[in-house]
Amino acid sequence: MNTKDIAKEVYRYAMTHYNKDGWDYVVECMDAEEIAEELKEEGITSFDKAIKFYDEIYGIVNEKRQEAKSYAW
Repeated sequence: MNTKDIAKEVYRYAMTHYNKDGWDYVVECMDAEEIAEELKEEGITSFDKAIKFYDEIYGIVNEKRQEAKSYAW
């Protein structure tokens, strides 16, 4: 699987998990081409590693979003 194929699968995964753990950020802020560029820059060559990479980043972003929401009430 090449980087572009991995990126397409990551985007599909993000769409499927849109309402979980910050994956909506991936869908709303990136397209498959941008994902492919980032994966290439990071040296990520597998789907599993790509999912782990984005899950770590956007999981943290999602935690901060949830924290901010808790202060709104």
